[in-house]
Amino acid sequence: MTTALISWNASSGAVKYDIRKREQGGSWGAIIANYSTSRTISGLSAATTYEWEVRSHCDYSGINISAWSATQIVTTQAICQTPTTPDEVAITSNAAQLIWDDMSAISYKVKWRKIGGPMNVVIVNSNTWPLSALIAGSAYKWKVKSNCDIALTNTSAFTSWQLFTTLSSIRISAGDTELMDNLNVYPNPTRGLFNISYVTEELDNFEIIIVDAFGKIVSNEAQQNFIGEYTKQVDLSAYPRGIYMVQIKTQDSFVSKRIVLQ
Repeated sequence: MTTALISWNASSGAVKYDIRKREQGGSWGAIIANYSTSRTISGLSAATTYEWEVRSHCDYSGINISAWSATQIVTTQAICQTPTTPDEVAITSNAAQLIWDDMSAISYKVKWRKIGGPMNVVIVNSNTWPLSALIAGSAYKWKVKSNCDIALTNTSAFTSWQLFTTLSSIRISAGDTELMDNLNVYPNPTRGLFNISYVTEELDNFEIIIVDAFGKIVSNEAQQNFIGEYTKQVDLSAYPRGIYMVQIKTQDSFVSKRIVLQ
């Protein structure tokens, strides 16, 4: 991010070298004396292109000096960004999907554990990670950071700890479980467009409500005496990124699923 290693071929008879650098298009800075054919330049700005040149001293007189080399270019890495909008979706009694915004990182490091249990660490290549074999009715915490180079020298800070609790194995009634299975919201996460699919095999009255993280209703639609598969495409691209809830209310039951707008 703020350093760069530059190198060049040795010049026959050279006893030392001069290096000069500048931001691309700027003024040359002070000349740096160097006694090998490489140098780590420090004090650079992240995500910035620099120009550099080198010349040879063929003795210590300060007179027998070569011309400057052709201009070389080096660009520093951008600062690795901490993932944003970490959240959990599809929480069940024994599983959960961890998600966060795509930071265009090479990989991500995820730490997670059951509260009071040992730490688990995994390196993943996308902005989502499924947890399985969890314990029902238990509290978990996790955090994630970005890795922006293969050497893992340019990494972000971790997010703050995220907390969630798996569902109790007896928390959902049989009717609600069936309702949950009949409701599908995809893709999740979404960039704006997503689909709602709900299947009922009996005549039913139901209401589909979408609310934001503050409980404000974004969309509300009611169906009367419906049977079969209900499908609807929703566009939230004009709304702020964050967590939204898709809720189904029938005559005698209720279920909701979270969807993440990235």
